[in-house]
Amino acid sequence: MNIDQNFLEKMVSKVGRDLEAESKLIKIMKIYYNERFLQYIIFKSLSLLLNNNYDVCTELEGFDINICKENCSKKNYVALGEIKCWRSADGERELLPNGIIKTDIDKLKNQNCPGFIIILTINPRGQIEENIKYLVEKLHILDFDININDIKRHTFLVNKKREFSILGFWAKEPTPMIGSF
Repeated sequence: MNIDQNFLEKMVSKVGRDLEAESKLIKIMKIYYNERFLQYIIFKSLSLLLNNNYDVCTELEGFDINICKENCSKKNYVALGEIKCWRSADGERELLPNGIIKTDIDKLKNQNCPGFIIILTINPRGQIEENIKYLVEKLHILDFDININDIKRHTFLVNKKREFSILGFWAKEPTPMIGSF
């Protein structure tokens, strides 16, 4: 598997399916917003998705996810990622100019490799598309150019009234592979 434009969609789908499979345990433990537990499932999913072709490390250099060709201690990153929980009802705390999502976008944009953001959120049933539009509007106000189709998503029911969603987007896109002549 390459870290390319398709990687993000495959990752969000795999992580979403794995979180959905764990949802009974998550419901029992009431830990939808225990970021460490959710990160564990995400790291496990990423390791399986990347099929041991990359080293997936956590919290090196201040990033939640470090993906390397070999040993991450060599700092040969091929992608970096951040995981954030969108907890507030209106998203203001997370999306202010100095909020956690905007801060992480800026941090990832300044790296020498692709960078992605994963947002974990619980919404009233049927409201995720409206919330994604809101997210895009807020990011535009913060001078981050993104459209709705750039945000990959996987949503599943938590109960009759609520849905859990995994959203993913590139803060810094991978460089397209150039063919040889």
